[in-house]
Amino acid sequence: MAEAGRGSRAYSGEVCIRESTAYRRRVALTAGATVGAVLVPVGLVLSLLSRDWSVLGLCVFAAALVSVSSFVGQGHNEVFVGAWGIRRVTQDCDLIATWNALRAVEVRVPGNRIVVFTLDTTGLVVERLTRGHSNAAEAMLRNPPQGFELRLERGAADALMAKVSQHRSDLKGLAEWARVSRPG
Repeated sequence: MAEAGRGSRAYSGEVCIRESTAYRRRVALTAGATVGAVLVPVGLVLSLLSRDWSVLGLCVFAAALVSVSSFVGQGHNEVFVGAWGIRRVTQDCDLIATWNALRAVEVRVPGNRIVVFTLDTTGLVVERLTRGHSNAAEAMLRNPPQGFELRLERGAADALMAKVSQHRSDLKGLAEWARVSRPG
């Protein structure tokens, strides 16, 4: 199930919708196990050939590092919902879509665990978060995207659509969400 609550980057009155910790942990362990399944046997063979166990230790460390970085990296897949609209922090910028700016929701890849969808808007407001030089922030300011491309766990996606339906029940594609977002 998705976690909803006050996130560390949420403003007053906003609800943070993100993937559950259990889901993030499962994905991180899968990534680490996959890398470990490749690196540990290779490291074991190289350790036996060179009679130096540090190679095996390095391979185990790399697999553990992949797990930790995967878990931490998934924490940035957050969407903040407030009374004024939807906000997402990305590339040193806040991308903000007001409720009136939303045009449609379109499911790109339906799924029982992960759903990929787009929230189309008439335009996003881009607020720069950094004072220093940031190529990503400057590119976003010059060419703001026309919506959010989101890849969320099923629970988080449904929680976001529930919030959207509270504010914009007339949104194109929202009525078909339950049917279209699930495969087959």
